[in-house]
Amino acid sequence: MALLEYNIKYDEKTKTSKVTCQVLEVDKGDRISFKSNYAESGIEYQKASPFNDPNAPKAGEFFPVGAGTKGPFTATVSLNAKTRLNFKCGEEVEAPVPAGRSSAETRPSYNWWKGNGTPPDDDGF
Repeated sequence: MALLEYNIKYDEKTKTSKVTCQVLEVDKGDRISFKSNYAESGIEYQKASPFNDPNAPKAGEFFPVGAGTKGPFTATVSLNAKTRLNFKCGEEVEAPVPAGRSSAETRPSYNWWKGNGTPPDDDGF
């Protein structure tokens, strides 16, 4: 089973709290889904993917998430801080078509977003 850590931050001045959750470990068989509020969002795993499902994100391929939730997908490996698999977050953008070529010959282009980790992003699991 996955290991989750809840961080409870209490503000003495306002007498309010904020709870955030962080995944510390993912075990083989755990299920992972991806959710976004942006219709054009997607991810790309860098070196490997934790999934074998043909419909799940693959390493080196842009995986559209869109607005809503994709998955869940079952992890086929165990992951933690030392073995995490990083992915970039971004959106597919229309690539300029070079002179003398058709749009069918043009590879997609991506706008990778900066995030919580090393640019362009260092999200994981």
